[in-house]
Amino acid sequence: MGVAQAGGVLPAEPTVQPSDAAREDVRLSEVLLWSTRELTDRYVNILWEVGQHKRHVQSFLGEIDEILGGLRYSAFSDDLLDHVIGVLRSRGNSNATINRKMAALGKLLRKALKMGDIHSL
Repeated sequence: MGVAQAGGVLPAEPTVQPSDAAREDVRLSEVLLWSTRELTDRYVNILWEVGQHKRHVQSFLGEIDEILGGLRYSAFSDDLLDHVIGVLRSRGNSNATINRKMAALGKLLRKALKMGDIHSL
């Protein structure tokens, strides 16, 4: 039915419905909780080549998982990051070492975010 206006009736605005193709593009994916170790196991072979560097990265990420107590998360907050850095610093890690460990964690978390495993960094 139209909208009444002085001088006549305006036609009703058409209702816009998304097409079936547009509905298919909207995918709701369930975000699960992951530990750093689980994400490492999932992506280490994709992100790093076989070798000593990869083994070091796995060690770094294992240490971070240990610091977090195997905590499972769907978002990695600044509070978690500050906690990890604080513990690494209290263990005597230099700034350069902490930066290397954070670079490995950042690469892993960016991949998990891109793949939809976590929803926020």
